[in-house]
Amino acid sequence: MDNFTVNGGTTAENTQASDVSLGVTVVLLSIMSERLDRIDATLETMLTVQRDLQNTQLNLQTTQLNLQSSQLLHQQRVDQQLEAILAVERDLQERQLRQQDELDRIIRIVDRLVGYSISSESDRLDLEEKMTALERRVRRLEPPEQ
Repeated sequence: MDNFTVNGGTTAENTQASDVSLGVTVVLLSIMSERLDRIDATLETMLTVQRDLQNTQLNLQTTQLNLQSSQLLHQQRVDQQLEAILAVERDLQERQLRQQDELDRIIRIVDRLVGYSISSESDRLDLEEKMTALERRVRRLEPPEQ
């Protein structure tokens, strides 16, 4: 009567079944542990890739901001140069208008002098002197030919 039956089997059979069950449990836990280790390694790799991707995106955004800043500075310099060119052009146009006005005034004087010389031949010498002086003034006012 050393062996008594529990659940339809003997104590030795129950112990053996319990040992098998424990062995299966240990094997299953070992397999699950390996799988969890592989899952942890995979997650760690995924996190590393995600961090690298985020760093790359941050670097790209920084580069884009630097490029935009550089383009803005370049556009500002171009705008300043354009303003300077326009100011020079306005100044040249104003000078040209003043020279044209002076030339028109000189032409009117010459027309009057021509009229005077026709009426009075004795004033001819004075007229030539005035014409020479006027020609010198016109040459000084006209821009040099290029």
